[in-house]
Amino acid sequence: MASSSSKEVPSSVLIVGSGVFGLSTAYALTQRPEFAHSKITVLDRSPFPAPDGSSVDTSRIVRADYADIAYAQLCLEAQALWRNSWWGDNAYHEDGLVIAIKNAADAKGAADGEDHSHGVANLTGREYMRRSLENVQRLGLKEAPGGDVEVLPDMSRVRDAFHQTGNDKRGDGKAGMTFDADMGYINRRSGWVDATAALTNLRRRCEATGRINFVTGQAKRLIYTRPSSPQHTRYTVSGVTLTDSTTLTADLTILATGAWTPSLLDLRGRASATGQIVGYIALSPAETSTLSQNPTILNESTGLFIITPSAEHLKVARHGYGYANPTTIPNPEPRPLYYYSSSSSADDKYEESITVSLPQTQWDDGPSHSIPTEGQSSLRAFLRTTFPSLAERPFTQTRLCWYTDTAVGDWIISHHPEYDGLFVATGGSGHGFKFAPVVGEAIVQRVLGEEVRYGLSEKWGWPERKMGVDGGHEGDGQVWTEDWRGGRKGMVLAEEYKKGKTRETKL
Repeated sequence: MASSSSKEVPSSVLIVGSGVFGLSTAYALTQRPEFAHSKITVLDRSPFPAPDGSSVDTSRIVRADYADIAYAQLCLEAQALWRNSWWGDNAYHEDGLVIAIKNAADAKGAADGEDHSHGVANLTGREYMRRSLENVQRLGLKEAPGGDVEVLPDMSRVRDAFHQTGNDKRGDGKAGMTFDADMGYINRRSGWVDATAALTNLRRRCEATGRINFVTGQAKRLIYTRPSSPQHTRYTVSGVTLTDSTTLTADLTILATGAWTPSLLDLRGRASATGQIVGYIALSPAETSTLSQNPTILNESTGLFIITPSAEHLKVARHGYGYANPTTIPNPEPRPLYYYSSSSSADDKYEESITVSLPQTQWDDGPSHSIPTEGQSSLRAFLRTTFPSLAERPFTQTRLCWYTDTAVGDWIISHHPEYDGLFVATGGSGHGFKFAPVVGEAIVQRVLGEEVRYGLSEKWGWPERKMGVDGGHEGDGQVWTEDWRGGRKGMVLAEEYKKGKTRETKL
């Protein structure tokens, strides 16, 4: 059995979840000679591609623009594969990224230069942008007019980077952007990837290996085995029980279940699911032709962004604190072993039920969910100040994209410290997809106890639990990330729906 400290290669591996973490891990296992004789199974609750998975969408930003240089370095590796290998076939587009910010953004957090938790937590958008620019320059991108990177010192220069449809041009011929930002920079070596196309490419590669058994079914609970000897003090996880009561077993179980992970593990104070607003607007062929000349735009004052058009649609969304969806569930973890060896007050210490934030999606409730009025208003306001002629056009679809947020945005890629046979790959925090070409191999390195480059092993370890003021509401362990985000912290989905639900669902 593979334990939290073992480098032993398991004879069978069960990966729960076939999003970007799960599928890339499965593929990486097939490329490692150590696993040549290991049985590999991938379980997902829906047929591929998952209709409500965060890894399935028209587009995801691919950028090395990180305030944390380790992620910037790792993304440059991923970008090389997006550009030059099958990973990017019919999926990767290097149209550039403009990051803009209001010069007078608040000075909260690390504006004084003080580092917080790996140097990037609690940064303002302005400070995050400054460090991102410094890092891409440090890693070799050249800053110059027309170069890889170019500073845009005022709103006029930001506007000049964008083409508009005819109705949105001002009398001086410049684009009519008026959003609340007055400086920024363009990284012409950033871009976007068609997430569904990329994941489909990966799925085909996985199937072509002939090594992976794909199973459709919903995991209900991990299988915990109590030690057979009193000398052993740890449970062993030996697989999962499905909702139809069947079981899948393996020497090593890898949870790559994204925002659903808190339903299978008690992650209170470590990671939480948060819903992020997304809307799509249909474009005419002429509008698509014009707007496809644009880079992606990200306003780091608000977290709102618009990606270069894909499939005659424009995507507008917010990288924000998101909405929590508190849900009371039976505790997914077993009673502590001391409960069985002592008649003390252990039962009082064991929680029969817990409250965690979990996704609420079309899978759970039938028709696609609309987004709350607050979210729709934010998207509309951003459109009015970026592409005014599109601002009142009906959304063809709105949805919530569910992040698994950690306290500082670092991923959790670690053997579970308390259970043998269990490895966890989650906590993507809204920035995992761009790393698809490299993250699977990095996860396998962590499984085998190998060091991951750039000091990422330290960042991806099992996090300390945060509760109360720092971690969320007192007692529930909701995590509101300290990583840079837009929007308002602390919103609860049900409360926002009560304030008024937009009628613009999928048409």
